[in-house]
Amino acid sequence: MANPFKGKKGKEGDVAKLMEKDFTTWDVREVGLWLESNGLSRYRETFVFNEIDGEMLVDIDEDDLLALPIDRLGHRKKILRRVNMLRGTATSSLGSSSHAGSQVGSEAGSDTGSDIGSVSSTTSATSTKVRIKCSYKNEVTALTFRSDTTLADFKARIKEEFGRTLGAKYRDDEGDMVVIRDDQDLRDAFVCAQNMSVKLVLFSTRSKKEKKSKSKGKSSKGGGSESSDADFSVLENFVDGVVVIDRRGLVQFFNASAEDMFGYDREEVVGNNVRMLMNDDDAAKHNSYLRRYRREGTSQIIGKGRQVKAKTKEGKLFDVWLSLSETNTTYTGIIQELRGGGKAASDAQSTRSVERDLSAEFGAFNNYPDPVIVLNATGYIQFANNACDTAFLHDAGSLLGQNANTICPAVSSSSGEDLLSDFINMKKGRSKSGDSLLVNNRRDVICYTKKNTIVAKIADFAERTFDGTNYYVVQFRSQEKDTSGSILQAQREVIANLLIPALIIDENCIVQEMNGAARDIFGYNLSETLGRNIDLLLPPGEVKDNHTSWVKNYAATGKGRGPNGTSTVVGKGREVVGLSKSGELLTLKLSVTMAAEASGEKIFTGVIQLLSKTDANVMSSAVLQQQIGVINQLLVPACIISQDAIVRGFNKAAQDLFGYTEKELVGQDVGTLIPLGDIRNMHSKFVSRYAQGSKKPSESVVVGKGRKVTGRHKEGHNITATLSVTERKDGSLTIFTGMFT
Repeated sequence: MANPFKGKKGKEGDVAKLMEKDFTTWDVREVGLWLESNGLSRYRETFVFNEIDGEMLVDIDEDDLLALPIDRLGHRKKILRRVNMLRGTATSSLGSSSHAGSQVGSEAGSDTGSDIGSVSSTTSATSTKVRIKCSYKNEVTALTFRSDTTLADFKARIKEEFGRTLGAKYRDDEGDMVVIRDDQDLRDAFVCAQNMSVKLVLFSTRSKKEKKSKSKGKSSKGGGSESSDADFSVLENFVDGVVVIDRRGLVQFFNASAEDMFGYDREEVVGNNVRMLMNDDDAAKHNSYLRRYRREGTSQIIGKGRQVKAKTKEGKLFDVWLSLSETNTTYTGIIQELRGGGKAASDAQSTRSVERDLSAEFGAFNNYPDPVIVLNATGYIQFANNACDTAFLHDAGSLLGQNANTICPAVSSSSGEDLLSDFINMKKGRSKSGDSLLVNNRRDVICYTKKNTIVAKIADFAERTFDGTNYYVVQFRSQEKDTSGSILQAQREVIANLLIPALIIDENCIVQEMNGAARDIFGYNLSETLGRNIDLLLPPGEVKDNHTSWVKNYAATGKGRGPNGTSTVVGKGREVVGLSKSGELLTLKLSVTMAAEASGEKIFTGVIQLLSKTDANVMSSAVLQQQIGVINQLLVPACIISQDAIVRGFNKAAQDLFGYTEKELVGQDVGTLIPLGDIRNMHSKFVSRYAQGSKKPSESVVVGKGRKVTGRHKEGHNITATLSVTERKDGSLTIFTGMFT
């Protein structure tokens, strides 16, 4: 493309030099200059504020422009057209082809990571590179493909990047959402990327909608089925392979671990006979096994475990341990791959190993309702609580020295590919994206009782250190709610699901539960606090010295230390000081409720709001308190933040708009109200820079102005509003008040 600014001087000369550079190397200032040269100077500050450089510009699309926000459709289209022209220039510099309407690069083998290629649906001797955005959930990655990439190679690359097999779809130039099903669809997507910004939306082939449609298609092929994959969703994230078949042996469900184990995508298996996963001998006899079981009701394997040989998609045989259970209409097989000689061999090598008596350190777990085991680094059980007897039918003492694979092979295995190894690697900073542990160190697992029956649990990992030795606490939480009627258990379930910090103590001030958010604040894990006095979390002084007696007296008499015997904390919110594991003093707002068990024992539940080290001074600011008073009188939504982007005030109208309560939001980063993406990630830095004076008020795109923004509701949907922000100073404190209209 000819450079119309070549030979010019001044600003036009700067543009000429700019256009001769690889636009992906432009800095933020140069992107602003490019906008000006295209008559889009009004958006220069917006792009600068959001730090959009050439590397970001190459991948910008309609969604990004809406999020900035750029409201005018014509301007969005103009920016996208100009970006596509830049992409075309980058591509044409690689070479050209005689195909009309397409430019084919001759250097496709090199990977600059910035060229946007174009392709023709006809076969060409050469291919270009196509750089295209791929979006999965909240993750967006720009990937580069050759234009002659096959669908099989495309899927392999996507699986490598995102850790699982995913489908892909995109919106074409006519606005239709097209699912990529074959090589031609993929080539069409690459051609479309030549003329417009294309984002590939990746989707799990396990989505409910997808699973139902596939289940129907496969069921009709196999003669009909009464099962639905939705029934098996709880099995999807198990580390072990899970295969569910109907009474005729047709596969109804095939989870992600089974895909990895056998090499099949689930759509290749669901609806087909399970014999495809078996060695030839077992496959030939399997239908007769099923008929005999239906006729006689006797089985060599159902309700038990057995070592068998399975077969991968490539025909390779490998040893697995298969455990089967039965429902009215289906059979569920849990499959663990055996390495190093199989289960019998690994069991023979599993000599008992107990390093020390940990009953004193972990004895508090004996009163805990969930089964808990404590492991050494090699996976051997050093402590097991009494609940293991009820849950797994193993006496706690009999488990000592056994490997954790006795009750949960996913936790520990001889291969080293297990959850314990993942957790240890994560603690040492060696974990990779795609490791098997999920958010908050938890994972759905299959456990086995002493009678070889199957129990579904959630494994929750934590680490403890004694005398320089690390131990690993695994708590097996139930996937079903407790219906015993216990107030303590009910409160445990309530605070476990809270996003805000909370803990439970009994009338003797002994910690009974502490949720993840509270553990994060204080720096302890559950095993370090459970069964210990709450004064562990209090700094030295009068409160710590007297706290237990105060609580015991209130539980016994109902009288507190306030006027007329009222409590100074139960049923109220008050500011207190806590102590973290690292010794840091924490300013907290504490609200406490009390409930009584049927036995009369009192249970106290505390909900905590963390105020940072500077919060005490911030909240005492007269200007801030005045602003909070003002917005609480307003009927329009309003929010106050300080220079660290922490929410300090959030009025009723704002609560209605965003769905959060004041307690949920005050003390949290205002980024909670911003959709996921670069703006959210950088927002606190923008606020801090402005407060420090790196920008003049006249240079701000929001302070003292009205600007359309996109917010995020608590339930996940986006909200469009006009945001007007004012700034106030109180000494070194900067306070921003934003109103949404």
